[in-house]
Amino acid sequence: MLFDHSIVDKILKAIFPLPERFGVIQFDDSFCDEGDFINQKEIYQSLQEVSPKTQIYFGITKMVIISPELPKVVIKIPFNGYYLINGQEYDEEGGNPLDHGDWLEFYRSPGSNISDYCLAEYEKYQQLKEQDLDCFVAKTLFYDTIDGVNVFIQEWVTPEGLSENVYKPSLKSKEKVTKLRDSYKELRLPDSNWMGICLDIYGEDKVKSFLSYCKKDPDILYDCHKANYGYRLNDSPAILDFSNFLE
Repeated sequence: MLFDHSIVDKILKAIFPLPERFGVIQFDDSFCDEGDFINQKEIYQSLQEVSPKTQIYFGITKMVIISPELPKVVIKIPFNGYYLINGQEYDEEGGNPLDHGDWLEFYRSPGSNISDYCLAEYEKYQQLKEQDLDCFVAKTLFYDTIDGVNVFIQEWVTPEGLSENVYKPSLKSKEKVTKLRDSYKELRLPDSNWMGICLDIYGEDKVKSFLSYCKKDPDILYDCHKANYGYRLNDSPAILDFSNFLE
């Protein structure tokens, strides 16, 4: 996985050190300025000064940095937090609503913390690689630990929901997908189109080996929705988020 380390370092230098906590606006422009909280916009603005058009996206457990200067990879940084569901805030495990206003609150996730889901993703990638099954997930590399926080690099995968992939699976593979769903009912499989393409590209034996592996480690597919799987730049299918933040 080739990428320009100098650009990654430039981006990381612009956003670190990050405070212990920071907020992400959800519904309005107001922000509760409390202690060491900073607005996500401040992080974004400092980043724009060194790498224009670079974007920051926040999941429940990680920050993802996407830069046109790094067209083949993304940068992932772990965080813990809670988020809004229908106007009520829940912690990362879906617990009771928290009364802190309409924004997300994130805490830095130290590298030794069990909530480092980026680390979990990296470890799962390594385990799949040992089984020669890493083709099904995005290549994930540990990059550095900065200010006590792990930083990871992952190959670019366009989510299914945003993909313009025009490749359609063969009729034979479509039929096999139906049988696979019956055989692996306990797993949350991606949509039939993606699964069919996996069969065409990787072969039935490889797909079955992967699904059998997932029966032992179902977390890989636990959060499998169209934002978490898609296609590499060469159009091969891959899962891009396989850490399971609900575990």
